[in-house]
Amino acid sequence: MTRRAQSRMIAAMSTLAAETRPQSTPGHLFVLAGAAAILVLSLLLPADGVEQGVHLPGVGFALPSTCVWSRLTHTGCPACGLTRGFILAAHGEWPRAAAMHPLAIPLLVLCVLQLPLRAALLVRRDWAVAFQPVERCGWIGLAIVLLGVWAVRTVLEIADRLL
Repeated sequence: MTRRAQSRMIAAMSTLAAETRPQSTPGHLFVLAGAAAILVLSLLLPADGVEQGVHLPGVGFALPSTCVWSRLTHTGCPACGLTRGFILAAHGEWPRAAAMHPLAIPLLVLCVLQLPLRAALLVRRDWAVAFQPVERCGWIGLAIVLLGVWAVRTVLEIADRLL
């Protein structure tokens, strides 16, 4: 390869790299702050009586449900039980967490992994370009798995009602 061809290839690669912009710093900060908040709240909220609802420390009643789907259809939504499952998993109540939602433990682990990952992506912006397709596929995969779990749980709930 001639020097001229090499310089053209390098120019084309640098143009392509300039066009492929990594996710913005605020995006990584948002995910990092969100993951940290989820983990802190999961640890601070009490696990006792969580099956009846999420309770604030020192308050004698459960917080009201914010799930519009559940209120309208009287069935669980794809994320039904995740908050309570996160709280139980954060307190080491693994079987109870899995009973609340089968994805509570894996998603809590994924949330924990976001802390070092997002911190690294904030420091090493060049890694963010390579990470973009993985992240996009990860969010799509998560949505598919959540909907799949929801479909199975809904079918089992309907079958239970019929029997």
